[in-house]
Amino acid sequence: MVQSIREGGDIGIPVMVSDDELSKKAFRDLAKEVEQRATKS
Repeated sequence: MVQSIREGGDIGIPVMVSDDELSKKAFRDLAKEVEQRATKS
């Protein structure tokens, strides 16, 4: 896990509302991949 994501969660700042654009992109990419795999038949 990315340390900044964990630390942000520990203090109540979700990655998607942080200033860390690289982590936001990684999180969005992961969410898209999970969605695609979950909706495959």
